[in-house]
Amino acid sequence: MNEIRNELLLLLSYATKEDDKQFYLEQVLERFEYDITRKLEDLDYKKKELEGNLETLKYVRKELGINEKIK
Repeated sequence: MNEIRNELLLLLSYATKEDDKQFYLEQVLERFEYDITRKLEDLDYKKKELEGNLETLKYVRKELGINEKIK
């Protein structure tokens, strides 16, 4: 199931309950922020990893005397 969809439905459920409404809203929003931040960090790591792999590929091409095809 879609994680964001589930979270939004949970948020709706919490928002309709009058008791502890603010607490639940803050909890859900904090969780969204954490998840988004974590995914951005994962993307940054993956980008650096791919850039490193591309540099290694360029090095291997150079050492083998094969022209670079990717610009």
